[in-house]
Amino acid sequence: MSEKILEIRHLSKTFGTNLVLKDIDFTCHKGQKIAVIGSTGSGKSTLVKLMNRFYDVSRGSIEINGVDIRKYDLESLHAQIGYVAQKA
Repeated sequence: MSEKILEIRHLSKTFGTNLVLKDIDFTCHKGQKIAVIGSTGSGKSTLVKLMNRFYDVSRGSIEINGVDIRKYDLESLHAQIGYVAQKA
């Protein structure tokens, strides 16, 4: 199998007492593309913001190239991720 580039393991996110994302798992391998789709309020933007460390995970981990993103310098992390916010 190809090299893992992005791995999300048992990711959960809460804001206060609100559980927004619960136990998300997926892996993206080199050359793969991922689409994040869902209804309004389903946590799509939160998931992408977590990958950019605009927020930190409440539980679980996000790894890029086998390294937990919390160990990356933010500038270095942001240089590896393209993020385009949706215009309302």
